[in-house]
Amino acid sequence: MSRRILTLSALALLILSGVAATARADANDDELKKMKGTWTIVTATKDGQPMPEDEMKDARFVIEGDTISMVKGEKKNPVKVTNIDATKSPATIDLQPPDGQEKIEGLYKIDGDTLEMCFKKSGRPAEISQAKDVVYLKLKRQK
Repeated sequence: MSRRILTLSALALLILSGVAATARADANDDELKKMKGTWTIVTATKDGQPMPEDEMKDARFVIEGDTISMVKGEKKNPVKVTNIDATKSPATIDLQPPDGQEKIEGLYKIDGDTLEMCFKKSGRPAEISQAKDVVYLKLKRQK
């Protein structure tokens, strides 16, 4: 009898953990869907300083599926979203640039038509901020 209870308990735990993982995956897919669209740059800083205007002028971000692309004129620089976790606070996002470059770990916050993201050269930022060693973006969804 004890062995049967243990087996059933283990099975229940496996099922529940699978349900929890599926629920988290669904929540993360929902987050990517919230991000879908074309975004203009409101604020862009690097190391706490405004990024050069000529680099940001006419640039926009396009988010489709699991890809975020910075678009400027005809030039498009896509990166893959490899992981997103909306259950963490602040929410986390990991990006994989093309050509096997090192993964980029970041944080994000989406509030309606405003999206804030920040990334560090190495590791994940502790908070969403315009701190030193951090690239910070505040984006507004185009209507």
